[in-house]
Amino acid sequence: MNEKQCDQTIELRAMISIADLLERIPISRSTLDRLVKEGSFPKPCYLTPMKLGFYLDEVVAWQKELLRGKSEGVRRPDYRTAFRKPEQPARTTVPK
Repeated sequence: MNEKQCDQTIELRAMISIADLLERIPISRSTLDRLVKEGSFPKPCYLTPMKLGFYLDEVVAWQKELLRGKSEGVRRPDYRTAFRKPEQPARTTVPK
């Protein structure tokens, strides 16, 4: 197979490291891990035994989907209040 045939049969996809991803998307590493585990963010793949990477086109598609949801009025849960305990009724003291 010559070089021209190789260029036609193999299409390389751009990849970014976790560090590059976290510079571009303002979330923490723990949030990234949680989103991947939930299945709401693209899964990484191993570049080497100790290095993970993400396909850039999958990350861009995730971002477009996120923006589309916001433009269509899809409300995301407010995590600051979603996990609060319900308010307890006020305690009353019984007079002695």
